[in-house]
Amino acid sequence: MVLNKFFFLAVLPLSIIACTKEEPYIIVGREWNPFMQVVADTASSFSLKDPIVFQLQYGKNFDFTELEYIIYNGSGQSKKEIWKKTVSVHSKLGSYAVLGKSSSGELMPARRLFKIKAPTTITIEFKTQDSLIATKEIEVH
Repeated sequence: MVLNKFFFLAVLPLSIIACTKEEPYIIVGREWNPFMQVVADTASSFSLKDPIVFQLQYGKNFDFTELEYIIYNGSGQSKKEIWKKTVSVHSKLGSYAVLGKSSSGELMPARRLFKIKAPTTITIEFKTQDSLIATKEIEVH
C-alpha cells in the first residue's frame, strides 16, 4: 500500500509536466542573438532611437501555414493600424522573428520600424486566418 502511494506521488508531477502546453507569447528587445535564434535585451519600454526586434514564441510547431503580424499605434479600442504583413511559415518552425534591417545592416530603430514620430504605445499582434495568437503592448518614449 505504501509503495502504491509513493508511485502515485512520483508519477503525478511527470504527468502534469507532460500535459502542460506553453501559451504563445511575444518577446520584444533591442538585440537579436543569431546563434540562439532569440531576442535579447528584452524590455517593455524603449526610446525612439533604440533598435527593435520582436518574436512570436508559439510553444510548439506551427499548425498553420500563414501568419499575419500587425503593428498598431495605441492600445485597446483606440488603437489604429500602422502596418501589417502576412508571411508563409513552415510546420517545422515554432517561432517567428521580425528584424527590420536598415541599408547598413543594422537593426532599425523603433521610430523607423514602427513608422512613428512621437512617443506612444505600440501594440503588436500575431494572427492566423482563424484567430488571434498573441498580443503585446510596449511603450516607446
